[in-house]
Amino acid sequence: MTEQILSNTLQSRANWVEDKKGKGLSEAATRMACIDPILKALGWDTENDDEVSAEWSPVQAVGRADYALFLNLAAATAKTPIAIIEAKALDGNLNETAAIVQTLNYAQNYNCPWAVLTNGRLWRLYDVRKPNALWSEKLVWTADICDPATLNELRWLSKAKLPFFASWQGTTAATGSLVDSLNSLFLDPQEDLLTLVGSRVKLKPAHVKELLKYVTVDIAPLAQSARESKFFLAETMGVAAVPIPLVAVQEAGAAIANVDTAIVPVPPDGPWFAATVFPPKGCKPAAVRIEGAEFAVLS
Repeated sequence: MTEQILSNTLQSRANWVEDKKGKGLSEAATRMACIDPILKALGWDTENDDEVSAEWSPVQAVGRADYALFLNLAAATAKTPIAIIEAKALDGNLNETAAIVQTLNYAQNYNCPWAVLTNGRLWRLYDVRKPNALWSEKLVWTADICDPATLNELRWLSKAKLPFFASWQGTTAATGSLVDSLNSLFLDPQEDLLTLVGSRVKLKPAHVKELLKYVTVDIAPLAQSARESKFFLAETMGVAAVPIPLVAVQEAGAAIANVDTAIVPVPPDGPWFAATVFPPKGCKPAAVRIEGAEFAVLS
C-alpha cells in the first residue's frame, strides 16, 4: 500500500458512491466496484485466497463471512483470520440489528478479533475481544469514504497497520490517562510536587503554589499523525528513526539526489519510511524540513 494509491482510490470510490447511491445496486456490484478496490488499496491481495478469502467459513456447518483477512499463509492454513468483513449493498442500512449481530457472531464463532461491517461507503470496525459487552460498546469507529475527516480511521484496516491496532488502542488510552493525571497534578498541586518544582526554580513550596494561580499548565498528547509515526517506528523497528510519508520521499527526490540516503520502509510495505542521510565527505550539510522530517542536504 502506498498513500498516494490509497488516496486516489478513496477519492475515486467516493465519486462512484455519489453517482450510484439511491440506484439500488446489489451487494455483488458494490463489492466488485467499491469494496474490493478499497481492500486492494489498503494492501490486501484480493486475488490471493490465502490472504483475502471470499465466502469463507472454517467449517461447513457455520455461516460464511463475505471476506476473511489473513496476514500470512500460516494463518490461512490454521484458519485464524485477523478480521472478517460482512458486506452489504451500497444503500444497505448498517444500523440494522440483524446485520450487526450476524457480523459479530461470525467473528466470535471464528475466534476472530476484529469484525468489519461495510456497504462500501461506510466502514465500521468492531472489537470482538469484548465478549460480554453490548454490540454498541464493541464499535470502535465508523469511517465514511465521502468524509475526509474520518479517512484516517479507515487506514487502520491496511494490512500493514491492522496487526498493531490493539496495541495502538492501548497506547492511546494510556496516553489519555497520563495526560489527565498530569494535568490534575497542577490543578490541585500536592506538597511533594510543590517541593519538587520549588527545588528546580529555587522557591519555597508556598511561593510556587501562589505562582501557579497565574500559570496555565496544559499537557496534551502529540497530534495523532505524530503519535502514529512514533508508535509504528517503536513497534516495528525498536529504534529511533525519522518518520517520512512515502509521498514526501518521492517529492523530496531532487533535494536529496546528491546525498547517500538509506530509506527503509516501515512496516515492510510502508506507509512510513525511516530515512538516514549521510552527506558525502568534505561537504557541509545543511538541515531542511520536508513534511516535518529532517534531511541533511548539500548546502
